[in-house]
Amino acid sequence: MSSTTSLKEQIVTAINDPGLELPVFSRVAAQVLRLLATDDYAVKDLERLIRSDQTLVSDVLRAANSSFYGGLAPVSTVQAAGVRLGGQQLASLIMLAAEGQRYAAADNEVNRLMRELWRHAMGTAMAAQWLAKKLGYTEILSESFVAGLIHDIGMLAILKVLDALKKEKDLHLPAALVLQVLESMHAEQGYLLARKWSLPENYCLVVRDHHVEEFDQSNVLLAIVRLSNQACIKLGIGIHADASLELPVTPEAQLLNVGDVLLAELEVMLEDALLA
Repeated sequence: MSSTTSLKEQIVTAINDPGLELPVFSRVAAQVLRLLATDDYAVKDLERLIRSDQTLVSDVLRAANSSFYGGLAPVSTVQAAGVRLGGQQLASLIMLAAEGQRYAAADNEVNRLMRELWRHAMGTAMAAQWLAKKLGYTEILSESFVAGLIHDIGMLAILKVLDALKKEKDLHLPAALVLQVLESMHAEQGYLLARKWSLPENYCLVVRDHHVEEFDQSNVLLAIVRLSNQACIKLGIGIHADASLELPVTPEAQLLNVGDVLLAELEVMLEDALLA
């Protein structure tokens, strides 16, 4: 039995252990998703959710004043952030703040990969929401952000398991093996977890299909996340990098009718937000 097969079996066993609590989806994020699924939530509901966690207060305010979300004058209260951003953007900030805390590990190398994975999750979420707005899909702005944020949730779960295995069994894993396992397993395992957590089907499909060659071209949300994911990979935002990617000729760009100019603007936005 190869070391790759053995490691994959250990990961699958760990992820499917009903007694295992994988801290890859926070209570706050779940509450935000429930609010977004309703038609009558208000900004004050989101503000109340932020105030329930003092760490969230500081994280949300820091993000609200960042170059990506900030205005001319700084905001110093949760209410002011809500007024400036509105419900959809505030929900996005809460998701960022809440989920960012999940991406940490005891092992130094696993922790490094998690931080890179978090940058990729943020970048894909920002790019997906930005594209949805630019392309006129205003009805799926929030869904685009959330789908982009969690599309690689399988990678986070696998890294959490690897962190535990390295601690418990003193494993020394070659970097190439870890990357191979992440690449080959994350979509399937992420999809199974998303279904296990009863996430909405549109998110489950994005988690499952964001890499497959033949994808549902009627699924606009999936196409937006796939293109956003590729934009981040082209810029080296995340674990993987491929500067040779030609975004305008991708099936996703052609399907969404995204031209060179808009893609160049997308890259500038990502560079300013995450690479400055």
